[in-house]
Amino acid sequence: MKKRVIGALSLAIIGIPIFLVGGILFKVLCVILGLLALREVFNLKESHDRFDVVAISLSIVSLIVLVFLNPSGYALFLGLSYQAIAFTILSLLIPTIFVNSYKTKDAIYLMGFTLLLGMLFNSVIMLYESNKWVLLYIVLVSMSTDIFAYLIGSLIGCHKFSKISPNKSIEGSIAGSLCATIIGTFYYLAVIDNTHVLNIIILTLIISLVSQMGDIFFSKIKRENGIKDFSKVIVGHGGILDRLDSLIFAILVYIILCTIL
Repeated sequence: MKKRVIGALSLAIIGIPIFLVGGILFKVLCVILGLLALREVFNLKESHDRFDVVAISLSIVSLIVLVFLNPSGYALFLGLSYQAIAFTILSLLIPTIFVNSYKTKDAIYLMGFTLLLGMLFNSVIMLYESNKWVLLYIVLVSMSTDIFAYLIGSLIGCHKFSKISPNKSIEGSIAGSLCATIIGTFYYLAVIDNTHVLNIIILTLIISLVSQMGDIFFSKIKRENGIKDFSKVIVGHGGILDRLDSLIFAILVYIILCTIL
């Protein structure tokens, strides 16, 4: 518990001032977090021995392009330009023709994670520059879901998700989403916009449910690779992906919903 408190305080000391100041510091922080998360992908138990310097270098360059290239329009309902997506796909796939040690399955694997992380942090920057309090709303919903699902699940959780996530319960999942929906809705109405109440309730509930899917998805990746945490970069909290797992899906789904609705 002491380590978790120290880790949380460290994140707050670094993150809150940068969030309030914004500008280039916020973008640099996004790139750093993205690169640390990508490093965790490289170091997965079943994967890291397969990637050579070509694959790693191309993924790093592609991620930076994805994060920093702010689009003038939308592509695939996300805040990424077609040029950035095309650059990532081609730069990771074409070298497999010329580098024998760079396998096509590795390229596809890295392409998926690079696009996912690039979309995430590009969307984070886009949301921040549009309205940083909306970004905070999504973070609040995601964190509230995680916290209350754990607390209430620990108290009354009897029916476990044995096949997909043995440590989580149906009771905790339902309670987490209900609590997060209440908290997130009140925050949105008080800070961002107090109209269209029903729409905000539905949106908040969807974000909460999707955040749990993200948590379960990345938990499955860890189980498949026989690891507890993606890394130890955050004291008491594991790695970057351990902290972002529920947030990744939540932010991307929010971007999709706001673009098509």
